[in-house]
Amino acid sequence: MSDEFAGQRLPDLPNAGYATQREKALTDEIMFFIRGCERNRKLLLTIIRDGKDKFRKTGRKAWAHLRVDTEMCDAVYDALIATAFPAYALEHGDRRAWDYGRMRSDAGLALAQLEAYEAQTMAQRIHDDQTRLIREFHSKTRH
Repeated sequence: MSDEFAGQRLPDLPNAGYATQREKALTDEIMFFIRGCERNRKLLLTIIRDGKDKFRKTGRKAWAHLRVDTEMCDAVYDALIATAFPAYALEHGDRRAWDYGRMRSDAGLALAQLEAYEAQTMAQRIHDDQTRLIREFHSKTRH
C-alpha cells in the first residue's frame, strides 16, 4: 500500500553524522523552529520585518544553552527569508546580493495585508453571526 500524501509531508529530520549530541540538538531545535515559522506566516513575516539584528539578539538568547553564534543566527534568518520570498531568493541566489532593506519593507507590507485580511474575515464572521441571530430571533417572535 502506497502513501498518497508522502510527497506533501516534510522529510524526517536527519539523525546521523553529528560529532556531538549538542550539534544534533542544535540542528533539531533550529529545524523545528524553521518548520514552525513555515506554518505561521504572521510570525515569519514579523521576524523578517523586525530585522536581522533583532533576530540575532533573540536567537542567541533563546538558543544560549546550545551556544549558538551570530553566523548560525544569520543563516537561520536567511533561511526564513528564502521561505517567505522564494522567488526573490532564487532570482538573487547569492545571499551577499540580497537587499535586506527591501526584504524588511516587503515583509512589513505583506504583514499589513495579512492583518487587514484577517480583520476583514473576522468582521465578516461577526456580521454573519449577527445576521443569523437576528433571523433566529425574528423567526421565534413571529410564531
